[in-house]
This record gives sequence, C-alpha cells and structure tokens, in this order.
Amino acid sequence: MKHKGMRLALFALELLAAVGAIAGGLALLAGVIRFPPEQLQGTPFGDYTLPGLILAMVVGGTLLLGAATAFLRREFAVWCSVAAGLILCGWIIGEVILLGPFALAWQLPFLAWGLAIFGLAFLLWMGEYRQQHFPGRPLPHA
Repeated sequence: MKHKGMRLALFALELLAAVGAIAGGLALLAGVIRFPPEQLQGTPFGDYTLPGLILAMVVGGTLLLGAATAFLRREFAVWCSVAAGLILCGWIIGEVILLGPFALAWQLPFLAWGLAIFGLAFLLWMGEYRQQHFPGRPLPHA
C-alpha cells in the first residue's frame, strides 16, 4: 500500500511537470513566451528554438514517459522516473549556468520538484528492487 501512494505521488509530480515543460517549450517555439535575445549572449544558442525543443521533447518527454510508466510494476519504469527527475534538475542547473545566478531565484522550486521526483523514484527502487541486485549476506562470526 505504501508503494501505491508513492507511485501516485510520482505520477502526479511527473504529469504536472511534463505538462508545464511541454507547454513551456511549445510556447517558446511559437513565440508566445518571449525573452530578450540578449539573455542568450554568451550561450551556444542564437535564438530560443533549440531550448524550446529541448524543454518540450527531452525534459517534457522524459517526464511524460515517467508518468506513463509510474504504475507499471517493472524496474525500468522506476528508472524512467529517476532519469526524468535528473533531467529536470539538469535542465534547471543548465539554465542557471547559462543565464546566471539571477535565474536561480525563479528556478529553485523546479529544482526542488526534480529532486522530489528523483528521490521518490529512488526510494521506490530501494523498496522494491534493491534486494534483487544487492542481496543481503550473513555476517561471518568471529
């Protein structure tokens, strides 16, 4: 029962983040959200096309995959969620590195969100699959 609640929380966190990432990426691509081009100076990007694609497809796609597999009782599904949390964190850290520390102020909640996804998925793996890979051994007696 405990793991069912964890899976439900993981599903909700990933689905909401996926919708936000996909919508944000598409809004960047469509020009609905506009940031000054000067923010991209010193970055490898000439415009917001590639960041929009990465946000929608890579970040949003892995989060959506994690949400879609959250209730599958398979080890790969848990690792999809682990990867989704790490990719979200990587996106946020990349933004802060490229745009400067001022970006951290509004991105900190999303970093925490990614860490929560990663943490829940890792705890789920520890509870369900760790014993398969690291079986306990009895300690030798002296």
